[in-house]
Amino acid sequence: MKEIKTLVIYGDWLLKKLYFRNHLMVCGVHGHEKCGAFVGFLTTLKNNIEFLNPTKVIVVWDGAYDGWFKYNAFPDLKLEKKEKWRNNDAAINSLIYTNGQQEQLAQIWSQRILIQECLEDLCIRQIEEEYSEACDIIAHYAQQARLEGEKVFLYGREFDYFQLISDQVYCIVPNKDVVLTVYNFKNLYGYDLENEFMLRSFVGANSSVFRKMNGISRNRLLKFFPELKETHVPYKELIQLAEEKQSKKKLKIYEHVLSAYEDLKVNSKVLNLSNPYVNEAVERLVDSAIHSQMDLTFRNTELVKSIIKDRGMAIHINGSVEDFFSSFERIKLKEKQYQDLVNEEA
Repeated sequence: MKEIKTLVIYGDWLLKKLYFRNHLMVCGVHGHEKCGAFVGFLTTLKNNIEFLNPTKVIVVWDGAYDGWFKYNAFPDLKLEKKEKWRNNDAAINSLIYTNGQQEQLAQIWSQRILIQECLEDLCIRQIEEEYSEACDIIAHYAQQARLEGEKVFLYGREFDYFQLISDQVYCIVPNKDVVLTVYNFKNLYGYDLENEFMLRSFVGANSSVFRKMNGISRNRLLKFFPELKETHVPYKELIQLAEEKQSKKKLKIYEHVLSAYEDLKVNSKVLNLSNPYVNEAVERLVDSAIHSQMDLTFRNTELVKSIIKDRGMAIHINGSVEDFFSSFERIKLKEKQYQDLVNEEA
């Protein structure tokens, strides 16, 4: 089998980021239809396809009830997730919204549905499971695809997937056109890659679900524990260092590190992508994405071009519509070549 390069994108993060960044972008007959997330999403896909030249592209989405079973082990965290699920329900199923967040989410969801429909015609693979978080699906995909010899390139929020970087798993840093590897990580980020999971657990993620620890940030940890920059420092060694440093000079940062154990334990369980929470449905979806050929029947790029033209979105893309979609035609060709290759080796 020839080298397989797979680009994996966290769909919901990219969608929401572009919705807020391009919130003034409108189209439609009367110029009232929001289209910033849609146009931005396809543009980001196009740019990454041109940058990486992958064999296949997979967009992974959070399920409507993402983490439903995962958070059973964390009842207090599940309460916070339930608010998100209620808002999702309202955005998907209601015409009446009880708060502005639900109405805003409904606008995002409408663009999400349009994006998903268009990705089908553009030969972009997608994975979504109703009760699963995209981060767990992405981690499981990276682990399984790596075993099959794929090179996996992850595109998502900075720091989200750094802990997955390995000899065949890489992270693309958004807006920087930089591919992080085990070899260049320390030079680019200034600390040992093996410390990333612990740093991530201390800092948490960009969500109210995770425990926030007062006075602790990635930069402060690296400043007051420079040992993290040079070599792998296990948690027990970090505690010993904090005790030693605290005995010489009492600072809040050392006190915070020493008292963070319970919150750190919760964050580390939720954020540990080396042991992602996946159910049988996710296992089947990931296995299919790795091993199955894509059915190219009835996939028509012209339909997506028509949407761009008919809704007046063409003014928001660089160059002609035909040139814009040439990168996606390349993906369709790659998928066809991949099918031929699999059939030859079968």
